[in-house]
Amino acid sequence: VVHQGTGAPIESFTAKAGTWWTEPLEDESGAVITHHEGGRAEFSNLNVTDGDSALLQIFSEGFEPYTLGGIQLPEAGVLDLGDVALKPAPILEVKVLSDATSLPVQGARVTLSVPGEDVEEWMSSSGLGDSSFDARMENRSKRTDAEGLARVTVVPGQPVVMTVSHRLYAQLSLPAQSYGAEEVLVRLLKGGEVQVKVLDASGAPVGRDVIVDRRFAAGNGPTYLSKETDMRGLATFKNLRAGLHEFRVADERESGSIAYLPMGGEPGPEEEAEAWVSVEVGEGSDRKSTRLNSSHAN
Repeated sequence: VVHQGTGAPIESFTAKAGTWWTEPLEDESGAVITHHEGGRAEFSNLNVTDGDSALLQIFSEGFEPYTLGGIQLPEAGVLDLGDVALKPAPILEVKVLSDATSLPVQGARVTLSVPGEDVEEWMSSSGLGDSSFDARMENRSKRTDAEGLARVTVVPGQPVVMTVSHRLYAQLSLPAQSYGAEEVLVRLLKGGEVQVKVLDASGAPVGRDVIVDRRFAAGNGPTYLSKETDMRGLATFKNLRAGLHEFRVADERESGSIAYLPMGGEPGPEEEAEAWVSVEVGEGSDRKSTRLNSSHAN
């Protein structure tokens, strides 16, 4: 693996190979190998079904992901692919702080996504399945370190939506824009909390129903999250972004699921027919409560 411009070996990278699903190159203990002396990597005993071709993926910070498909493996011996040249790409440094304390937030997930990108449609038309989507997202999604810093590789001139999430904070989504080799500072808010109580036709609490939390994020399309009520018929949603959230008792076939619509997508007729209850959530507001009637409860 070499630098496309200079030809110098790149020793820090992750290599994956397989067919429709790729696996990283690991050492004898099962740890993923991230340093390769002289930029060389070799897969042995690659699990490829007879008649199938192999797929190779290379990921390195500061370079665009590399994918090579249609590799025909010999029946015996080693196939030398020669030099694999990686194209340099800018690194965006995202610093994540708590808005309340200004302290770094460790473990926050920073993700860059292309507006309007329909993941399922793209994967089905690409012919590369999950491995191809993995190649697109490998350098686009990183977690922050102890200093609250995440380094994400970007494509120059390509507008992306930045989403920052952490289990103790409200999710943050920034409008689509292009990034380069720069540092961006983001501050996470705690958000608000809503407790939903589900009742049956007689007014008694119902357990084991699923409540769907929906919020239409301006410009980025709707997001969905489901939670199951406890035996008291309660479901508590914490760290919700400020704004209008809508709740309903999910259809039985949706129970236990987490569902998302493509960015910019709209709910279908069946979904709109469901009864939703709206709750306005404010930043740092006290817990708000609402009640839902369940037509699915026995």
